[in-house]
Formats: sequence, structure tokens, C-alpha cells
Amino acid sequence: MIWWKIVFLFGSLCRYLVTSVVICYTARFRYPPNIRFHPVLFMEHLPKILFVCTYRGGRSQIANAYAEKHGEGIVDASCACFDPDTINQDFVDLISSFGIQIDRKSPKSVFDPNIRKSEYHSVICMCSSVGTEMCSLFRTNIDRIFPNAPNRIHWDILDFAACKDAPEGFRECAKGNCQTIENKVVELIESIKSELAAGS
Repeated sequence: MIWWKIVFLFGSLCRYLVTSVVICYTARFRYPPNIRFHPVLFMEHLPKILFVCTYRGGRSQIANAYAEKHGEGIVDASCACFDPDTINQDFVDLISSFGIQIDRKSPKSVFDPNIRKSEYHSVICMCSSVGTEMCSLFRTNIDRIFPNAPNRIHWDILDFAACKDAPEGFRECAKGNCQTIENKVVELIESIKSELAAGS
């Protein structure tokens, strides 16, 4: 009777070891080399990030697209805005020419119950101190809506509408704005990776 128990336990241990090896081996080829065997790969829930901007959500959609590009398997990104509406098709086409896909339809309102009830690792407030966005008021509202988010971060990102008056022209201004957003997204993801690695 005892021998059967020993054989059973030994078989269970072997199955566990084989399964672990298969998971790690698969991860080597499923994910890029720079995140192989990173502890976040084996987390049950990825850190959630919410990008929010004023108006119709163009900036937050762009940030979300970059987060999905650079943070696949690392973060769970989403976006919202304060004034949902249809985004100009010419703007959507312009952003597409930079290799970024966004929708004409705005993301959900920041006041949507499903947005507000989620627990976020980081809430990124995207607005510019230049212009008429009332950025300080916007940031205050974000703090009130998401008081439990451990990281409420402000990114000073120019409203694309302000690019109309840019000396370098609208297209170059918009392209530079997208690059700024991408750089900040990459920095954020690297910071989260370091945080997770330190806590593993």
C-alpha cells in the first residue's frame, strides 16, 4: 500500500516538472528576447493602466496603441476621455500614416461605471499646460475620480489641435507629439517591469 503511494507521488512530481519545463520552453519563443522569463509573464493579472485625456480621446487612444505595442504580455492598457464624440477622419488617417491605428469613435467616458470601478496600477492624465485645456482642473478631477489608484501621473502632452499653428506645420508637429507619447509609454512600461522584477 505504501509503495503505491510512493509511486503515485513520484508520478505527480514528474508531471509537475514536465509541465514547468514546457511552460518555460514555450515562453522562450512566444515572447521577445528582452522579456524572456520576466516574472510578469506568470502573473495571474497584468498591471492595469488607464490613459485619459481631455476632449475626444485622440491622445489617450494613441498612448493605448503604443502600450499594446510595447507592453504586450506586460500591462493591460485601456483608454478613456472626458468628451466622447466622433474624431475627424482626416486626423485618424494622419495618425495611421505614422503606423498608429485609432478609431473614429472616441473611447469610453471617464465617468463610465466600468471604467471607474476598475482597479488600476497607473492612471495617466494627458493634458497640456499650454492652451485652453484647464489642465490643473482636469488633473484635480482625475484625482477625485480615481482616488485609489496608487500611481496618478500627469503627462504634459500638447493638444493636437494646437499643431495647426505650429511653425513646422501640422504634420510634423503631430508626428513629434506622437513620438513624445511613445517615449513616455516606453519609459512607463520599463518602470513597471523594474518594479515587478524588484518585487519578485
